[in-house]
Amino acid sequence: MCSSDLAGLAKFKPGCLERMTDRQIATTDNFLRPVDYGDSALVMTPALSMSARLLGSQNDGVYRWFDEAGFQRQPHAIQGPLSEYPGLAMHASRTKPLAGVWELQPIDEEFLRWQAPTFELSRAFDKLAFRTGWSDDDQYVLLEGVGGKPNHAHREANGIVRLNHRGRHWIVSNGYGRRAGLTNVTQSFTSRQIGPEDHNLLVLRRAGQVVTDQPMVTLLQHGANDNVLHATTALLNYSGVDWFRTLVIVAGQYAVVIDRVQIIEDGLEKAHIEWNCLGSPSAVPAGYRLEQQRVFMDVTSISSGWSSARREADQSGCWLNVLGSGAYPFARFPLQKLVYELPSVARGQAHFLVTLLSAHHGQPTHELTPSQPGQVTVKGEQGVTRTVRLVDQDLSLEVNATACVIGFGKIPLAPAMGAV
Repeated sequence: MCSSDLAGLAKFKPGCLERMTDRQIATTDNFLRPVDYGDSALVMTPALSMSARLLGSQNDGVYRWFDEAGFQRQPHAIQGPLSEYPGLAMHASRTKPLAGVWELQPIDEEFLRWQAPTFELSRAFDKLAFRTGWSDDDQYVLLEGVGGKPNHAHREANGIVRLNHRGRHWIVSNGYGRRAGLTNVTQSFTSRQIGPEDHNLLVLRRAGQVVTDQPMVTLLQHGANDNVLHATTALLNYSGVDWFRTLVIVAGQYAVVIDRVQIIEDGLEKAHIEWNCLGSPSAVPAGYRLEQQRVFMDVTSISSGWSSARREADQSGCWLNVLGSGAYPFARFPLQKLVYELPSVARGQAHFLVTLLSAHHGQPTHELTPSQPGQVTVKGEQGVTRTVRLVDQDLSLEVNATACVIGFGKIPLAPAMGAV
């Protein structure tokens, strides 16, 4: 790196590199691994960001820390930390990116005007992430905000791209989308699975085909009170369906996902929500338990009559390579697909599915129980030092030391939106 390289930063629009690197940080998980949204590769090696390196060479702070953290995780994969570059005379940064808060990445305005010209900018977003920190045991969640048909994107709008906790990947995407077992390069590329199947979201079927057109995701609410966070996002008029997804996260403990679906048009044949998971599955009351070498995650639910089933999700050639090579040693191929099917798709009906995602080391730590219509309780240690109460639109939360009571309306109030 020389002075001419550093001077080249002035050629970028103000804030361009910072916005790009902020998105890279948000989409890098607690293991410092890049998350495979869209056509991204599925890798188990640390993130390497040239923009973070450029920015870190100019200023001490989170960008320099992000660049150096990759080197510390896997020194042989990266040329060296900035602090060791001859002639720069830099010290290592101790300023980590924030943790314990929502990492809301705004969408680029020009991109939005290209994809959805009348979509309200204040309701759009690129990515929504949360982490408790940057160590292996930390909790991490990433949700996709981009719909439409941008180049190199997958159809995973409003889907959870990755969920990690207690040293494991649990909910995952399918990498580049190439199917396992195909050796012909052309066939492997043209038959890629780019969603919505294999992408942890609501899958619709019309006229015998899976619906592939997705609108942009609407951000209805997000907030935090101590270590309790909440957010509600939506796909409005998603092929005749309004689908609302609410995340409630008690930091370091668990995540609750509330999916609410309203059928607004005729002609829908089937609909289901799926979770694509790593680990060996077994049945438990109200759901499933995944095991990855003595670490577990319970996936339990309460619903308005949804049926559930477990299948093998063996499509991803990327995960076959990762698991077969031992790069991720805690699980085996194939992945597991947990499917929750709506009881009816008749016009005018509304349905809900509440899912608790709770990782533990063998002794279940949390239990999801119904309280009354429109209310559920998560029992177990909450990690709060005082009672937390919150009311935000149709959502209410009350969290004390041993229970979290979540209240929710039948369907959130959706804003009047333009074409999406």
